[in-house]
Amino acid sequence: MVRSFSFVSDISPHLLQGFFVILRRALSNMKSLHTLSLDVDEPTTMDFSKHISGQLTQLNLTTSKGRYPISEFLLSQPTIEVLHIICDLDDISALSSEALPALKKLTAPLPLLSKLLPSRWSRLSQLFVLGVIDDLTGLIEVSRILTLPNPPESLELGIYVMFNTVTMPASIIALGLGSIGQAAPFISLLVFGKHGHSLVQHELRDIFTAALPCFPKLEVLVLMTEQQTPEDSSLNNGPALASAPNSIPDAFYDRSCHPKLARAWSQIHPGLRWVLFPAGAYRLQSRESD
Repeated sequence: MVRSFSFVSDISPHLLQGFFVILRRALSNMKSLHTLSLDVDEPTTMDFSKHISGQLTQLNLTTSKGRYPISEFLLSQPTIEVLHIICDLDDISALSSEALPALKKLTAPLPLLSKLLPSRWSRLSQLFVLGVIDDLTGLIEVSRILTLPNPPESLELGIYVMFNTVTMPASIIALGLGSIGQAAPFISLLVFGKHGHSLVQHELRDIFTAALPCFPKLEVLVLMTEQQTPEDSSLNNGPALASAPNSIPDAFYDRSCHPKLARAWSQIHPGLRWVLFPAGAYRLQSRESD
């Protein structure tokens, strides 16, 4: 029984339409198909939904502008609970508010959220914002989206930011995160991904010392970053980049400072239960044992 199937249209356009004949037959025979991954770069008239005999619960869809009738496809699959989508906003402009009634977990670029979230917001349990946010405006836009009416009781949120000392220093990131927490006090888990320059210990500490009080229901903080530099990798015995733009140890990988950071943040936010770094996880004391 085939439960998961992936298709990437990286073959010659001249062969693609002929291949779709085979693909249609294959999909029709996948009675137990639950997870479908589509990467469609070439224009196609094939409507995958007409040939899917199973009930999808997860869809991973990447397509170039105008390459595939996305709105119709999503409307035809009411059992989708997990959606990872990359497309142009125009491609879902006709999406019905009745589509995706079972959606629980969404991963999508920021520009798509204004169309995807409103009628599904109250049922969502996880939202990952694709793309790297490189200025305060982007963080404020995330916070604005999260103020939609009828929010969920609890939400896992994932965002990625570009850290630099000019347009996105630690103080600006803290300000933006604070606005997100104030807009969505129901966030229970936050995945914070960093790209760009290394963050030293006091910068990482100060970001969350300032931002954590704005997340009253946060229990789990997950910190992620790009692969560390050669200097950083010596702290964690992990792989390293071939070349390093600087030699500042990144606090995300510096295990020596992690216990201190976790303790400091737990004092600021007694409800915090876990802090997960790329190089280790820290379970904090429960409120009753503080």
